[in-house]
Amino acid sequence: MHLHLDGISGVSGDMLLAALSELAGTTEPIERVASSCFGPDVSISVSDVQRAGNRGRLIDINEKEATHPLHGLSEALECIERCDVPETVKERSRSAITALAEAESRIHGVPIEDMHFHEINGVDTIVDIVGVFALLEHLKITSYSMSPLNVGSGTVEIAHGEVSVPAPATAELVSSLPICSAGPATELTTPTGACLVRTLAPEPVALPSGTLQKIGYGAGQKDFPSWSNVLRLFLYEQTATQSVSDTIVELSANIDDTTPELLGALMDALFDAKALDVTFSPIFMKKQRPGTRVDVLCHTETQQSLIDVLFNHSTTFGVRSSMLHREKLEVSFIEVETPFGTVRVKQGTRNGTLTTQSPEFDSCQHAAEASSVPVQTVYRAAIRALELPSE
Repeated sequence: MHLHLDGISGVSGDMLLAALSELAGTTEPIERVASSCFGPDVSISVSDVQRAGNRGRLIDINEKEATHPLHGLSEALECIERCDVPETVKERSRSAITALAEAESRIHGVPIEDMHFHEINGVDTIVDIVGVFALLEHLKITSYSMSPLNVGSGTVEIAHGEVSVPAPATAELVSSLPICSAGPATELTTPTGACLVRTLAPEPVALPSGTLQKIGYGAGQKDFPSWSNVLRLFLYEQTATQSVSDTIVELSANIDDTTPELLGALMDALFDAKALDVTFSPIFMKKQRPGTRVDVLCHTETQQSLIDVLFNHSTTFGVRSSMLHREKLEVSFIEVETPFGTVRVKQGTRNGTLTTQSPEFDSCQHAAEASSVPVQTVYRAAIRALELPSE
C-alpha cells in the first residue's frame, strides 16, 4: 500500500496519529504503545471535531499527572524500548527521535548526549512517534509521497522566547523537504510532525498514480474561522498496470575555466554523493569562451550535498535548481545463459507490457574477462539469448 500526505495544513504528531487511526479503523496499536510504556497513567481519547466546516478526527493523550518528562535522547530511547511493538517499529521510532535530537543538538551547539528536549511533551511525543509507526505497519504501508508541507508563518513561543515560524527544530528537520507558507499566521508544522515526515522520506509529488482506497482526516488542536486545520492522508493500492512517476531535482552549472581532468573528478564526486545521473554538454559562454554545462539529477534529500560537491569540486560561482516530474518504466532484472556464462538483463515495462530490455554492461564485462573474449561478443550473445523462445 502507498500513503500520500496532503500537507496543505501542515502536520503534527497527533494529526498524523489521528488520520492513520481512521485509515486503520482502530486505535488499538496506540493504546498498546501507551499502556506498555506508561501503564495506567496514560489513556487515549478519540473524538470527531469540526475545523472550518470540515470534519476531522482528534486524538488526545491524557496523562493523570505530569510524571513522565522527556529530558534527553537516552531517556527517549529507553521509553521506545519499553513499548510492546515489533522491532521494525522500534527501529523507525529510534530514527525519528534521533533526528529530532540531532536537530536540537545543532541548534543549541551542544553534543547530542548533553542535549535536553525543550519543546516537546514526553508522553505525547513517544506515543505519537511510536504509535504512528505501529499504525503504518498495521496498514502495511510500503511507500510514501507528499505535497509541499505548509510550515505556517508568524511567530511561536518556545522555551527560549519568541521565534519566527518555522521554529528552529522544525526548520532543521524540513531542510530537505518541499515546503510552503500559507493560511493563518501561526505554526502549522511542529517538530514532532517534521521528524516523522523526514523519517518516512516521502517522494514530493502532487498526487501519485494508483487506486485510491480510503482517506483519513486528522484534526489539529487549533481551530481557525476560515482555514481547515485538517491533515488528509490518502491510502492507495498501487498496481503493476500504473505508470511510475516521481519528482526529482535538476541542478545545473556552467563552467568555462577548468580542465578535462577536473571535470572527470567532478563527475566521480557527484556520483559518490548519490547523483542519479550526471551529464556534460559543450556550450559557448560570454566572451566567446567554450565551456561545459554540468547537469545533475538527484532526489530532494541529496540536493544540498550535491550542491556542496559542485561548489567544492568545481570552479562554478552558482548552481541553478529546478523540480522535474519524471515518468519511469517499471524496472526488473532477469538472467540469460550464454556460451560465456550467465548475463544479467535489465527490463522495462509500462502498463504491464515489456517496452525495452538491455544486457547489463558490467555483467557482460565480467563474463568477457572470465572467458577472455571481447565485451561486444558477450553482449551480442546475450541479445541472441533474449531472442530465443522460452521453453
